[in-house]
Parts: sequence; C-alpha cells; structure tokens
Amino acid sequence: MDLDEEVVIGALKDMLAGKEARLSDHDAQTVIRSYQMEARKKVAEKNKAAGEAFLAENKKKDGVKTHTVTLADGKTAELQYKIITEGTGSVPKSNDVVTVTYRGTTIDGKEFDSTAKHGGTPMKRAANQLIKGWTEALQMMKVGSKWEIYMPSTLAYGDNGTPNIDPGSTLIFEMELLGIEPPPAAPVAQAHPQPLTSDIIKVPSAEELKKGAKIEVIKPEDAAKAAQAEKKPDK
Repeated sequence: MDLDEEVVIGALKDMLAGKEARLSDHDAQTVIRSYQMEARKKVAEKNKAAGEAFLAENKKKDGVKTHTVTLADGKTAELQYKIITEGTGSVPKSNDVVTVTYRGTTIDGKEFDSTAKHGGTPMKRAANQLIKGWTEALQMMKVGSKWEIYMPSTLAYGDNGTPNIDPGSTLIFEMELLGIEPPPAAPVAQAHPQPLTSDIIKVPSAEELKKGAKIEVIKPEDAAKAAQAEKKPDK
C-alpha cells in the first residue's frame, strides 16, 4: 500500500487539533497501521544493507570464522564468530540448559543488553529457546569458551526487531559459556491414584429412591476403608 505521508500527517494534526476527522476511526487505524508497517519495512531494509556491508568486511579480519546455518524456509545465513578464549569442557546439545554471560551491541557499538544490565546474574536457559544465532553458536562452544559472534538479522530478531533493537539489525554478542546441564526430565506419570480429600455423594437410582433409599454422604476415610476391604481376599 502506497501512503501519502502528507495526508497521514495532516490527518493526525486534524485529530490532535480537535477538527473534524478526514477519516473514520476504522480507516484511520488502518492507515496508521499501514504507515507503521511501511516505516518499519524501510528501516529494516536500510539496516540489512548496512549489516551486509559490515559482515562482508568483518569476515576478512584475522581470527573471524564463518558457519553456514540452514533456516526454516530452506535458505541459508552466515554466522561469523571469533574465538577469544577456547574452553576445555563439553559442548552442549541443542536442548541442554546453558549458563551464559553476554553483552550485545549493534554494529555502531550501541549496547542494547548485557548480563550486567540484569544485575550480573548469568542467564540460564535451554539452548534451543534462544535466538537462532545463539543456538547455533552454543552448539560449537566448549564450556569455558568466550566468543564474539556476529549475526545477520535472519539469525537474530528479523524484520520485527524488539523495543531495544531496530528491525533488520545485524548484532554482535560477546558471550561466555559457563556451564551446561542436561534438560530436565519429563514428569513421571503417577503409578497410584491420588487419595480422596473430599466427601463423596452417593445418589441412588430413581427406582431405589422409590423404595426409600437415601442420598448418602461418604467421608474420604470411610471410602478408603471400604476400598481396602474389597481388596482383602476371601477367607
């Protein structure tokens, strides 16, 4: 949808000034959403172009290695990384729980997140519950390793971005893998039924009610005794 920015801005000014709206509320909301989507798309395209230029130069630097990642749609993306410290521990599987410290910046050096911003407490999460670039990098790192990784938006937050990251942004992370744990075990199905904790109301059939049967309220302990009695073998 092609939008006339002057029309959109004029309509917003009229609304703020209390003038008669040029558009209905529904149409106004549709136009605003379309305008936001167009603006986001332009920002994403600009950032992706800048990221591609950065990564093309960055891969030429000493120590920078590349790793090809296959995306869900069958396309590929290139993850770049530089080993700062090589660990000696185990390498995590995709579903292992990892403990990591990190610092994330955009290619212009702006820090958008870090362990320090969260009080210095290392992040602990399953590797496959993180952005694609992290999941791929962690499965190549040994415990004790410290890497700097460079990822295009397709391995990070895509064209959507986040409140702190513009759409289409290429990101740089310095991350250290402190430890790994196996994934938590699946809950075991209970072998025995839960004990009764509330009264049981026994309602007779219509025929039994005609014969004078009464509605009974059975206490949990009485029901348990009856059940135990049924389990006893006949003498």
